[in-house]
Amino acid sequence: MGRQGPGGAAGDIFSEKQWADFELEAEWTMRFPGNSGIWFRVAGPKTGYQADFIDQPSHPGVLSGSLYCMGKAFIAENRDPSTVNRDGWNKIRIRAVGDHIIIEQNGKKVVDVRDNTFPGPGSVGVQVHAGKQFEGMEVKVRNMRIRSLESGK
Repeated sequence: MGRQGPGGAAGDIFSEKQWADFELEAEWTMRFPGNSGIWFRVAGPKTGYQADFIDQPSHPGVLSGSLYCMGKAFIAENRDPSTVNRDGWNKIRIRAVGDHIIIEQNGKKVVDVRDNTFPGPGSVGVQVHAGKQFEGMEVKVRNMRIRSLESGK
């Protein structure tokens, strides 16, 4: 379970291993309102993408499963409320091959985009967003599995 640190500090955790082309599956739940998600292709500060777990007034209508790109903001938005279980566990699947990124949530494709800002390789991680507006937010991720789609790895 992830929570903010003292004074509303962020609580990100990252893998040591890095992937460029991969498929990731996980289950997540969050105490809303909140802003969290699964980072991927993170190669240093202010790099990478995030499959967001989000519900915040500053982004009305942008739902969990949306794709955030560091330096660009949201590059693909999930606007289908039927894909988010606010009161229980959600299943997310991220497939990133080259510039093609697909996100499925609870069995429905919510993102299908091409972007080459961060081609990888990079780490995978889980975010707990900093800030007073997310005080009390909790995020849980379980059953995370990553499969490399790179030949020979």
